[in-house]
Amino acid sequence: MNVIYVAVYDNNPNSGVTKKIVSQVDQLKKLGITVLLVLVCREPPVLSCANGAFIERASTPPFLSFAEKIKFAVQYSRIIIRYLNRGDILYVRGIVASPLTPFLLRKKRNTAIVYELQGISENEAKLRGSRMGYVLAKLLHKYLLRTARGIVGVTEEVTHHYAKIAGQKGMRVLTNPNGIDVDAVRLRILPSFDGQTLDLLCVARVAKWHGLDRIIKGISEYKGRVNVRFHVVGDGSEIPNLKSLVADLKLENSVVFHGFKTGKELDSFFDKCHIAVSSLAIHRAGAGSPLKSKEYCARGIPFVDSTTDEDFDPQFEFRMKIRSEENPINIEQIVEFAGRVLRDSDHHEKMRKYAIERLDWSIKMKRLKDFFEEIVKS
Repeated sequence: MNVIYVAVYDNNPNSGVTKKIVSQVDQLKKLGITVLLVLVCREPPVLSCANGAFIERASTPPFLSFAEKIKFAVQYSRIIIRYLNRGDILYVRGIVASPLTPFLLRKKRNTAIVYELQGISENEAKLRGSRMGYVLAKLLHKYLLRTARGIVGVTEEVTHHYAKIAGQKGMRVLTNPNGIDVDAVRLRILPSFDGQTLDLLCVARVAKWHGLDRIIKGISEYKGRVNVRFHVVGDGSEIPNLKSLVADLKLENSVVFHGFKTGKELDSFFDKCHIAVSSLAIHRAGAGSPLKSKEYCARGIPFVDSTTDEDFDPQFEFRMKIRSEENPINIEQIVEFAGRVLRDSDHHEKMRKYAIERLDWSIKMKRLKDFFEEIVKS
């Protein structure tokens, strides 16, 4: 089977998205599938996944003007067309609301288009304050999806949303939550916990849907006996707003922004922190399957999040599931959670085992391969 995988490259070789793309391609190849990776980017990338990949230049995000958005939509449509009939499956990460695509795809083709969808675009456009993006998504996604033979969503909510929009009888759908290359992340060294100081950690390219404002406000309201410190490692569009919030609440001694880290520097944060923080306001994005939750599990650090993630059983004791809402986080509940899970001196090994058996990309891509084979046979 031949698969053409088209993805927009975010110009960050260390981002979760890039790691995901590389891992997906590697695992599909290990399963015997011939994969051609097509990276759509503004500048030629310098990263390992570019070896053997086709590079397509386009005015990719972040956009400098509205005209650039339109230009990108047109360019992206033409790139999709260029790779039709070069393989059995054209696997497209994301959906770009271009008015050209439905017309360009009317011509006869043998390649089956399958979209991988990470979230609900209309909700994401609202979050960005993009009225035009919202309108285009509402108007065009139905026509774009009618060109597809399959949809892969990272959550049941995403899958059902787009299957309903497509409205096609016989449309094949798969819910396949994000995974992780477990071998690529180091199992952490357990820090000691004296019950007096609790270190929380968020590693992310921070956006509004991470909801870190909720935990910062929660720390401001917390009156308990444990000294809670929150470490934010990463960059992102929401960092300036969070820094302003921390200054307003006079929490500079409790919330520390460390910037982007990688390698041994990043490992050291996992070794000294007790509890990790994933998305706390996933409702702002509509839905999603954060990669960081999977990394936290593979590294062996208990975590808090607000997502509906089919990969984690309700009985999985090292994940604290909270409501996705706007209220400040109840820090006392996190302190109690930490006290309970950290008493298990083998919790990191148990989490790692769970990640190997349930979250590794080898498991996810076997499921995707079977899905592709069903589509090709049909």
